[in-house]
Amino acid sequence: MLVARDADKLECVIQGLEYLEQGCSNAREWVDTTRAKLKTPSAQALAEAAEGMSITEWRHTYLR
Repeated sequence: MLVARDADKLECVIQGLEYLEQGCSNAREWVDTTRAKLKTPSAQALAEAAEGMSITEWRHTYLR
């Protein structure tokens, strides 16, 4: 159950990062608060990785 919840939150983080990349600066708080709720080390690591790359890079790296 915890992993499924983190997966949902991680998807929200990724979506928020997409919005930020498109210029919606209001998404920063959403990304930060959602990311802070992640519990599993793997979800935290994926969120950290996503923050350091473009959404296109993210898709090519993690969604193959």
